[in-house]
Amino acid sequence: MNGHIVIQNASSPLLCRTNYAGFVGRSVVGWTSVMTLNQLLARASTSVMASNMAHFWRPKEFGEADLSFTKEYGTAIRTKATFGRDVLFTCDPKALQYILNTSGYNYPKAADRRVITEILTGRGLVWAEGTQHARHRKIMNPAVPKLKTDLINGDEPKVVNILSWLHRTTLDAIGEAAFGYKFHAIDRSQGSKLAKVPKASIERPDLSIVFGSFLGFLPSWLVKLGLCVPVGRFKLMHDYMKIVHGVAQDITNKQTELYLRGKEGSKDVMSILVRANLSENPKTKLSSEEIIPQMTTLFLAGHDTTATTTGWFLYQLAQHPEYQTRIREEIKAARTAAGEHGDTELTIADMESMNF
Repeated sequence: MNGHIVIQNASSPLLCRTNYAGFVGRSVVGWTSVMTLNQLLARASTSVMASNMAHFWRPKEFGEADLSFTKEYGTAIRTKATFGRDVLFTCDPKALQYILNTSGYNYPKAADRRVITEILTGRGLVWAEGTQHARHRKIMNPAVPKLKTDLINGDEPKVVNILSWLHRTTLDAIGEAAFGYKFHAIDRSQGSKLAKVPKASIERPDLSIVFGSFLGFLPSWLVKLGLCVPVGRFKLMHDYMKIVHGVAQDITNKQTELYLRGKEGSKDVMSILVRANLSENPKTKLSSEEIIPQMTTLFLAGHDTTATTTGWFLYQLAQHPEYQTRIREEIKAARTAAGEHGDTELTIADMESMNF
């Protein structure tokens, strides 16, 4: 893998930004100790209204601002949100593990991010917090091992054009592995409506950045009313919601019919969702209003995050050929060890045992 991979327009315009580690830290962490935050180095603002956010929303290439910030100030710095509000920017792996995993419920998502998530995916797993998130996660967890196996053991290897094709490939993979549904995203002529959602410019003017930060403080009825305005990004979001909800409802109807006829998988995502919908136990039940958001979360966050993460992974490999060599040697050794035990393919356990 020679040369470099251009990360510009790496993420879906509907997500607006990649889930790059530094951004996750910015979005999630709300610091209560002003004194502690003030002790961190700060980046000077370049915009009165958008502050440092203009760097992140209008980059020449994605990751440019994130990487330059960390190179100059380190993995934890104080940066400015809209109207000069101090926020923490971190891409320290241990800090992010603690914030997002170890003590995740102590760091709720920022109000504006929750509103945007609800607009794009509904009140699904990514939107939920606290006990509601714990209930959703417990219901969905059994599907994860099978989904991972189905995605890894795909028997149709494809050569893809990095980033633009990665999104199509992962959408097809998540469709078949999770829902038994063919989006045909790779085939433009047969692609479903979801695969043909229009792309838009990722760049946002200062006014748009400022407005986005206020979403968390507006009443939900006003946000929903705004989505009905057929202009700019509101039209893009409205069109996306209409398409993805229609596809999700179609899949749900077909899979429910198959389930009632006894034709369903034991632990695939749709079987779990359908069983949860028909359950009489309030602890394991998901209402119809909760099922669609779980599906839209997988549609958008599932395939987009996978594609974007893969893009960054390939970018790092292109920048460091020595990593490629180490990975190939490790895979070769793992395959040799698996062959000695009579296995022709690597298992999940084999892959997780590879240190690098």
